[in-house]
Amino acid sequence: MRHFKLVTLGDEDTGKTCLIKAYCEERFEGKYIPTIGLDYGLRAEPNAPKPLALNIFDLSGDPFFAPLLPEMLSDAQVILVCYVPGLTSESRIVELDKLIQTNANKPILKYLVGCKKDLHFTREKFDAQKFSERNGYLHLLTSARDHRSVKILFKQIVDKLAFSKP
Repeated sequence: MRHFKLVTLGDEDTGKTCLIKAYCEERFEGKYIPTIGLDYGLRAEPNAPKPLALNIFDLSGDPFFAPLLPEMLSDAQVILVCYVPGLTSESRIVELDKLIQTNANKPILKYLVGCKKDLHFTREKFDAQKFSERNGYLHLLTSARDHRSVKILFKQIVDKLAFSKP
């Protein structure tokens, strides 16, 4: 079984941990509990087209832990940049993208993931779809609370990784 490293990036309280828990544990934690440093998740996908496992590194959005980013990104095959539609600015996404460009060794997949879709923010602060197209990301809106598009996101990831070259 092949193992792949997935890293989440984003500001504090963007829903990174809830997204990972919705995928790995199929549950939603309604109370905000900040990640201290990093959290780890593992999910095997034995029924994928080619069996694989995702080793998930959920990084804190607290700037205090920013020094961890280069090491975590260096060998990641999948990077999820998480944001909250209507709250996260494009300049912040650009900053995170620069970190990825500087520190990641050509990940197989990059996703720009809009979290907390269930909160129905009135307006996006930027056109995330256009940003994704211009910068080589796949884009999807999700909600860990109601599991909206969580399975779709990770099925896409698993299917793409299953057919990637070792």
